[in-house]
Amino acid sequence: MGLRRYLSFEDRAGENPWLDLLRCVAIALVLARHGHRAWVEERGTPLQWGDYLLLNGWMGVDLFFVLSGYLIARILIRHEPASLLSYLPTYFWRRFLRVAPAYYAALAVIVCGLVPLYAFSRDDLAWRTAYHVLMLQDYLPADINVVLWSIGVEMKFYVLAPFVMLAIARARSRWALLSLFTVLVLASTAIRWGMGLYQGIPENYETFWPVFRQPLHSVGEPLFLGMAVAVLETRKILQPSTRVACWMLVGATAALACLSASHNLMASIALFDIVAQPLLIALLFAVAVAAGAALAPVPLPGRTAARIGARLSYTLYLTHFPLLAPSLALASTLGNTGAVYWSAFLGLSLASALIVHYVCEKPFLAARRTFAPDRLAGPAATASPR
Repeated sequence: MGLRRYLSFEDRAGENPWLDLLRCVAIALVLARHGHRAWVEERGTPLQWGDYLLLNGWMGVDLFFVLSGYLIARILIRHEPASLLSYLPTYFWRRFLRVAPAYYAALAVIVCGLVPLYAFSRDDLAWRTAYHVLMLQDYLPADINVVLWSIGVEMKFYVLAPFVMLAIARARSRWALLSLFTVLVLASTAIRWGMGLYQGIPENYETFWPVFRQPLHSVGEPLFLGMAVAVLETRKILQPSTRVACWMLVGATAALACLSASHNLMASIALFDIVAQPLLIALLFAVAVAAGAALAPVPLPGRTAARIGARLSYTLYLTHFPLLAPSLALASTLGNTGAVYWSAFLGLSLASALIVHYVCEKPFLAARRTFAPDRLAGPAATASPR
């Protein structure tokens, strides 16, 4: 592979630029959430509706989950049930090589104290590092880098997904299929409802998070809705026209924007926030992903930028959070303005993402094609890999 090709973000056959755009939206929301939260806490200014739009960017993780469910289902659905079990070693190896190298690199940098000014407790660090290595930080505290909780969720979902697809393959009728997905999607809703009634409503965000947001069993809706979109699309049950898909995308975006601007969604916790709100957000993002999938033949202006953003979204996600502290310090030194802070935060985040992408992520993606080739790889892969 030549250096020029290695450094490029070349287009790949079968990629859907609209799904790349949604992946860019997801990482932009996450960056907005963490970046703005650190800035307003530093300054202590009263919040306005524009602040809510940024602070509620935590919803970007839900969009990532819907996209992951969609992509994994598209990968698995190409295999007949009889061959799916024999494909599992290749599937698991490919998923590991996709996620683990960059993840372990980002984890090692933090544990070794290589991020200036980033502070976290080093008590029992060997134990905490061990369960992060095993990607158990959705059920145990994600207290080395808080954003890593979702990687634990995703890895467990990757293990579960093939067996869900085997169950889906047995659902031959439309009624059976829709019933199965209804059960899968609403399982997390029911679990949170039951826990809320049994344990009571959490007093604040800090007590809400580890029980109702972080574990896999609490966030199943977006993952299984993403799978549902892929399966219903493949079985020709979900086939919106281009015009309908455009309205779906606009409507979902408008609804999510109105919800985000309404108030700081996690400032106080009620039963609605525990039970219905996560399901509503997942449904709206599923509509957006279904629309993006249907818009695949429609040219997207700026598709190159969308492709690059999508390719870097994973390493941006892994590396951005520890850079908040040095970004605030740079802003304080250089004028303490929002422009300086955001320039520092986004610049450092992009630089770190590029380094991890080229040093840790891309080589293993190339190795994956050599040592764990997907024999059916091709047009069915409809988004930049995650």
